[in-house]
Amino acid sequence: MNKKITSLVLVLCIIISAFTFGNISAVAVDTDKQATSASTGAQKTIQGSAILHCFDWSYNSIKNNLKAISDAGYTAVQTSPVQPPKDYNSGWRDQNGQWWKLYQPLGIRIAESSQSWLGGKNELKSLCTEADKYGIKVIVDIVANHLANKSEGGGYGNLNDGVDGDLKRSEYYHSEGNYANDNDRRIMTQGHIGMPDLNTGNSYIQNKYKQLLIDCINVGVDGFRFDAAKHIELPTDDSSYASQFWPTVLGGASASTSNEIYYYGEILNTPKTDIANYTKYMSVTENTTSDAMLVAANNKNASGLASTTYKFGSSANKAVLWCESHDTYMGSSGSGGLGNTSGVSNDTIVKAWAIIAARADSSALFFARPASNMGDASSDTTWKNTAVAEVNKFKNYFDGQGESVSSDGDVAYVERGTNGIVISKLSGGGNVSLSVRKLANGSYKDRVSGNTFTVSGGRISGNVGSSGVAVMYNEAPAGPSASVTPGSQTYMSDSLQLTLKFENATSGQYSIDNGAYQNYTNGQTITIGQGAPYGTVTTVSVKASNGTTQSNATTYTYTKVDPNQKQMLYFDNSSYNWKQVYVYIYSDGSGSNGEWPGQQMQYDSSLGLYYYEVPDNLSNGYAIFTEEQNASDHRYPADGEPGMPLEGKSKIFVQGNKLEDYVPPVTPQPTAPTTEATAPPTQPPTQPSTPTPTTEPTTQPTTPVPTTEPPFGYYGDANADGTVDINDVTAIQKHLVSISKLKPKGEFLADVDGKGGVNIKDATLIQMYRVNMSGTSRVGQPCYL
Repeated sequence: MNKKITSLVLVLCIIISAFTFGNISAVAVDTDKQATSASTGAQKTIQGSAILHCFDWSYNSIKNNLKAISDAGYTAVQTSPVQPPKDYNSGWRDQNGQWWKLYQPLGIRIAESSQSWLGGKNELKSLCTEADKYGIKVIVDIVANHLANKSEGGGYGNLNDGVDGDLKRSEYYHSEGNYANDNDRRIMTQGHIGMPDLNTGNSYIQNKYKQLLIDCINVGVDGFRFDAAKHIELPTDDSSYASQFWPTVLGGASASTSNEIYYYGEILNTPKTDIANYTKYMSVTENTTSDAMLVAANNKNASGLASTTYKFGSSANKAVLWCESHDTYMGSSGSGGLGNTSGVSNDTIVKAWAIIAARADSSALFFARPASNMGDASSDTTWKNTAVAEVNKFKNYFDGQGESVSSDGDVAYVERGTNGIVISKLSGGGNVSLSVRKLANGSYKDRVSGNTFTVSGGRISGNVGSSGVAVMYNEAPAGPSASVTPGSQTYMSDSLQLTLKFENATSGQYSIDNGAYQNYTNGQTITIGQGAPYGTVTTVSVKASNGTTQSNATTYTYTKVDPNQKQMLYFDNSSYNWKQVYVYIYSDGSGSNGEWPGQQMQYDSSLGLYYYEVPDNLSNGYAIFTEEQNASDHRYPADGEPGMPLEGKSKIFVQGNKLEDYVPPVTPQPTAPTTEATAPPTQPPTQPSTPTPTTEPTTQPTTPVPTTEPPFGYYGDANADGTVDINDVTAIQKHLVSISKLKPKGEFLADVDGKGGVNIKDATLIQMYRVNMSGTSRVGQPCYL
């Protein structure tokens, strides 16, 4: 009933508006909102922004173009699928012959560098790190509906031989033999689209995708696009095939981080269910709306381009629009008679983009037409031409403000707020005189052509340049602002690194725990919490100045929490290299932590360990670790042997197949520095990270070996910089999770327990050394070769 009333009100408003402005063939109702941006730079959130679809660009190609992407006003970039594609060969780079293979993955994991044209985890992390410097967010494509086939067709029997071994189980795939179609919701979600259709209702598959998203988030990814999302069932579907895939995967991923994660799903033509059943979890592609807009632009139908109807019925703040997609450009899946879009001119794309991207609240995805070789950046530079870039900046500037969408003859135009307008003249440049609803009187300079337009008496007049697009707004100078990333949060590591930034300012200042303000440079990092006890609350306040105006201080709060308040179980995977780790815990009379193989352990990148919180009723139970449900070799203890006792303690499974008491990395308590005047000549210097409210205690090493030769180095100096400090612990952790590898010298010196190789115990022993705790290791001793 409410929807019907709203629709009647909208229709009535449109009729009244049409009578008021008789020469306007289509006028949309204003949506007035409070401005939230007033900046042409990247928006704070992805929804409502401009996204560049870097189709089949490698991560390095995207990274190398980030400045141009930022200059063109994009808030986010979208990559092709992160999973390993079938039939990858680095020598096969022909775009037309290879692109589709990325949509037939061999696993539910981030591809290694040697397995994809895009690159691997290290390159993806490097892209995310660099993108942060520009305020650009990274969206990755996820294929969650199916895996690679042998040949066209569905079913487990058609599974590609290269698919990861843990996924070669028939229960992980739907048995429905019919090809998916749009007329039956069950067949749409349980049938196949030419490839083995994953049983997304299976808990193992759900947990695999949840972990994939968490792995992506841990390297810096900000959002996810889900391929073929309409083919994955919802909790609201018929109970005979409904599943908890979306809440499990998306909810679990979001719970792993304090950052806001963006999700959107590919819904093509029809979802065959109320679109609200999807939009409660994610934004959605409005492909029929988008395709109709490009058809209108191509046919010079301005009123069609100015249509404000979202055909799926989604709200603007849940919609993703485009001019064209990889499917319409590389294939022929455009709706409404659009077909293949490779023949649509760039001029038409730009004119359509002007209206699509100028719209309020909806995200706009610009497809960068690909280069001829996989991995290369687009040779077609339309994505960054002046008109496109200025429309993107317009979208950023008016984020949060209402819209009025109109048309007159061959012109479609969008007003935003009271001082912004984008005009798209479909027949090309020339003079226009248009009725406007909200635009304030005055002169406006077109940011595309440089021409001046005048608004007077409810009309705007001027000359649109040769591109056919004009972008105008009188920008108010933005005031200075300061920020800290990550924002307020709790943390379990010994210390936390923060990045201090400012915008529209020439200088910034920060204060820790209400202390004196200190100057900082834009992008400067500081470290807090090092050596502080658990429970310590640290506040960081920042402010910025442009020389004449100073922003109000913004305060962030960080709380250091003890990860060991609960009984935990850890697994050191550094010597096992399992793809995932499950733990099954059972206890006589108290049951178990689920059906075999128990629960999947989560990965903590700061510790370099997999972890699981032991349920209270199983505190004195027994544990069995396994890589997968039917593992024989990768199972400890072996099949038929009893589990390992937990004894009510936190435990860690380590090399040698042993379950030991867990000794957490020690958080050093603040102490006064020693007053030792002269250190022995072979003592490795120690120094605190800065800034920190305490001073790192200087620690004496054990007695050096008498020699007249200088030592090769000092045990524990993993980064080989001449000191043994917290940075060496971090270097070891990064080495163990393959974020960055130790150099040969550092790897040799990091083996402080003398057992060969580097493991998490070495990092723990270095921590113990730093706070004068005894330990059976050689940390700090000079190494002579």
